[in-house]
Amino acid sequence: MEEYPIAKIKRQAEQAPYDPAPMVSRIKDLLSKHNESYREAALASGLDHQAIRRVLKGKRPSMITCILLADHFDVNPNEFLGLASWPTLRAFEIHTDSAE
Repeated sequence: MEEYPIAKIKRQAEQAPYDPAPMVSRIKDLLSKHNESYREAALASGLDHQAIRRVLKGKRPSMITCILLADHFDVNPNEFLGLASWPTLRAFEIHTDSAE
């Protein structure tokens, strides 16, 4: 598979259809586990207070929003990027070797 710059891949992804259901489900699950309102989670993530509400209503989050939310909820950013139909980033593919 040929590699392309992230900007080109992002432009292609913007044209792809987005199904909000998996992202909405995952965020609701994480909000419940963290016992937070969407407003509390958005502000703690460094987003404006309506950011998560927009995602829950079906708007595709930006790549930056996905990364900030993943950081707040302590999940791999590639999970949220994938759920939002964005390309995943190699920078977040963390591999650890056992110290033998």
